[in-house]
Amino acid sequence: MPTRTPDNAVRRWCEDLDRRLRAGEDCRAEEYLAREPSLDPEDAVELVYTEFVGREERGEPADPAAFLARFPALRGALEEQFLIHAVMRGDAARRAPQTGQRVGPYQLERELGRGGRGAVFAAADTRDGKRVALKLLLSGEYSTPDDLALFQHEAAVLGRLDHPNLIRILDAGVADGRPYLALEFVDGPTLAARTAEYRAPRAAAELVETLARAVHHAHQRGILHRDLKPSNVLLAGAVPKVSDFGLARVLDAEGGRTRTGDILGTLGYMAPEQAAGTAHRAGPPADVYALGAILFELLTGRTPFGPDASAQTLYRLLHDPAPSVSRYAHGTPRDLDTVCLKCLEKHPDS
Repeated sequence: MPTRTPDNAVRRWCEDLDRRLRAGEDCRAEEYLAREPSLDPEDAVELVYTEFVGREERGEPADPAAFLARFPALRGALEEQFLIHAVMRGDAARRAPQTGQRVGPYQLERELGRGGRGAVFAAADTRDGKRVALKLLLSGEYSTPDDLALFQHEAAVLGRLDHPNLIRILDAGVADGRPYLALEFVDGPTLAARTAEYRAPRAAAELVETLARAVHHAHQRGILHRDLKPSNVLLAGAVPKVSDFGLARVLDAEGGRTRTGDILGTLGYMAPEQAAGTAHRAGPPADVYALGAILFELLTGRTPFGPDASAQTLYRLLHDPAPSVSRYAHGTPRDLDTVCLKCLEKHPDS
């Protein structure tokens, strides 16, 4: 468990690191992090950032991507810190995609969402005026080879799919060094914002049946989604469309992008084999499990093992049998309850 080192100790370490860098020494943040292996992440980021600024101030190349590669466990917090640093220097606007900017043939209209590694914009194709959802990596300074590989992987996966309930890829390319994916535009909310509208058993069952048929289409083409959840289902009116294949696995590919110990997905909808760090072995039953978790949430208003991404939730997911839908939603048809429990089995092959 991370421990909070007294602020004065961390401050002394930062001051010492800064002093040594100014004196021309070749010192690194790892030297100080080794003194307290379970250092609180906030303190660790402060030390790493001290080295980053120190090297920049003495005229050395201070490449954020290199620091992210050195400290992968701190990636999210460091990306945020580097973005703040860029804003303070006044050059964030040059690096990050902005509304009104043109990327290849696409004019960015408005931002739809942004994560640690990328952003999605509503954009217009200047060639025919058609609206698309343009998915972009963050600026090249923040993009690593793994980021680019994940982006290219998603494009390859989407190119193998053609189903009315799966988001379609329309174009892919690179403009001014920035990779992009042009995706089918859906001017509607995600299922996560509308789950309460599907509380009735028939409505929930029909929606999940539609999703299941779309996912089956992907499975038939050797594609496993691995991150099915309400926020990855877009609603085009009453038509649901599964999106975000960034964590997808090509079942017939040799090797693969995941290794033992990788945990991929979102805890509330994650199959036990994914949560146990064996995502590289996950097959179609993992997506079936996620569909069961979505059905459970539609019917009950909560995920099977609780909403919080905690160690306790993880333990229940790995070891406790899934609860019955009727425990939380009285009057649920028995057959629907049985279908949901079947999807949520710990060992689907048994």
